[in-house]
Amino acid sequence: MGGMYETPAVVVGLNPTALGVVRSLAPHCARVVALESDAGQPALHTRLCQVRRLDDLADPDLLLNGLRALAGELDLGHGDPPVLFVTTDEHVMWAVERRDELTRHFRLLMPERGVCADLMLKDRFLAMASRQGWPVPKSAFIPLHDLIRSIETAGLRYPVILKPAMKTWAWERSRLAKAFIVNDPDEAGAVVARAAGIVTDLLAQEYLDGDDGQVYFCLYLAAPGLAPVTFCGRKLLQWPPHRGSTAVCEPVRAPALDAFTRDMFGGLRIDGFASLEVKCAPDGSFRVIEPTIGRVDLQSSIATLTGMNMPLVAYLATLGRSEEARVFAQPVRHDVAWMHEPALWNLWRAHAIDRATLLALARREKGFALASWTDPFVLGALAGQKLGAVAKRAWAMVGGD
Repeated sequence: MGGMYETPAVVVGLNPTALGVVRSLAPHCARVVALESDAGQPALHTRLCQVRRLDDLADPDLLLNGLRALAGELDLGHGDPPVLFVTTDEHVMWAVERRDELTRHFRLLMPERGVCADLMLKDRFLAMASRQGWPVPKSAFIPLHDLIRSIETAGLRYPVILKPAMKTWAWERSRLAKAFIVNDPDEAGAVVARAAGIVTDLLAQEYLDGDDGQVYFCLYLAAPGLAPVTFCGRKLLQWPPHRGSTAVCEPVRAPALDAFTRDMFGGLRIDGFASLEVKCAPDGSFRVIEPTIGRVDLQSSIATLTGMNMPLVAYLATLGRSEEARVFAQPVRHDVAWMHEPALWNLWRAHAIDRATLLALARREKGFALASWTDPFVLGALAGQKLGAVAKRAWAMVGGD
């Protein structure tokens, strides 16, 4: 740390998305502090920010009290509160519900509560999409106990993709996938069995044909004193394939998606971060997969790699330094890729990626979710976890206690 801007930045979480925010801010900000409670996050070993441990980031009162105490510690004594970033859907909803309290201690760039709920909760988003005429796949929000019959009565054709209304900590801690593709009622019933007791409803949506390279995204930021900033990219690989999170992505020029994203989020008068993920057809048309609101996406670091540092733009605009923010709001290169190493490893283990593809990726200019020459201990921590797990399995196989 030791950048030119003195106002501290506080990041809630140290998942890979949050680590991307930290790495975008750290070269420019004198002090970045991150809060985390998950001892298994490799980013706890980052050297680019101060790490503060809380007992449980999922506890709203504990988090609020921890942030209050941290704000007092970071007070520079001249009315210069820190800038706050949240990095999960649940923390977005928590922050907008407690905006009045948080803004006593932090600068916070966040959409209004209603629009956050409309875009984040999939049932409300589908209702909005229907009213607005946005292009979405045929979908239905279905009670878990009646899911199989309701898929049929809703007129949905298999394969169907199933996902929760909002991905919560309970969903993630149960090691459930981001989404499930089911090809028949038996596979749908297996998902119901796994999700029982965790959610009461699921979104059922007709699956869009096409490979992972047809999944595009547009990142969006609206901040004080700036015209909206957008950045388009596409996924090259996902884990799990066809339904998961980004494993590899690259910048693209997608004028139609850019214009649609600007119209959609601009029409909703969104402040702060948002993004849109779509699946493109060969004729150039697309269907909306899902929006993200109130935070950056996992793959948002691809924009920083090109020179468009959206977390820093938000930070500077929140401080009222819009002229300086504009300097970081334009890409200077388009020849880079971004890779999420754990997802790539899973693809390799599952034989879902071949050597030729890996070799082509190795030859590209690229950045990584975890690996960094300036922040080497994060990837080292992940490697240590993997080696420890292998050793534990091997010990169990030979009859160790």
